[in-house]
Amino acid sequence: PGADARTRGKGVADRMLGWGLAAGFGLAALQLAALPLLNVFSPVASVREAARAPAIIGAVLQLLNGVTFVAEGVMQGHQAFFPLARNAAVAAGGLIVALKSCSRAGN
Repeated sequence: PGADARTRGKGVADRMLGWGLAAGFGLAALQLAALPLLNVFSPVASVREAARAPAIIGAVLQLLNGVTFVAEGVMQGHQAFFPLARNAAVAAGGLIVALKSCSRAGN
């Protein structure tokens, strides 16, 4: 039963990752389709134009988010807590570096 359960579990995890990717594509498409709504939030053309690039970047990142959340759930199911903590620490460190470099570039 161990090998059979492992095979079924891998199949379920693969299917969930596929659903996560599909959800990411759906959310990205929805976010890109909502770009014309930027005109509703500001009458200033330069503000609307400045908001387009971050909105597009956010839409593209939805592809990663869908898979990432499922993969983290699979890792929790495997009780791989140390690798999860390490991934979170690396991501937090990367965020801090990015924020510091962006703040220096703005000065």
